[in-house]
Amino acid sequence: LGWAYAQSGRRDEALQILHELEGRAADSYVPSDYFGVVCMGLGQVDEALAWLDKAYDERALHLAFLAVDPSFDSLRGEPRFNALLGKIGLKQA
Repeated sequence: LGWAYAQSGRRDEALQILHELEGRAADSYVPSDYFGVVCMGLGQVDEALAWLDKAYDERALHLAFLAVDPSFDSLRGEPRFNALLGKIGLKQA
């Protein structure tokens, strides 16, 4: 939802979702890729990639779809994203 808000120009709502995730993470587990997706939608590339790297360390299931999920298209030209695909085994780094 946060990614969709960000992509549709509803930045404040996307930031609210990000803050809600942070609040939930204080009490329970929230997968790091959730944060990464919202940051990606907001155009926060460095933050998104940092969260996705953390998600890799957590062995987040959603990362199995990075190579084909169109919501990650904005990161495809990023060397760190391609390196992450290589670590996962989805693409040669």
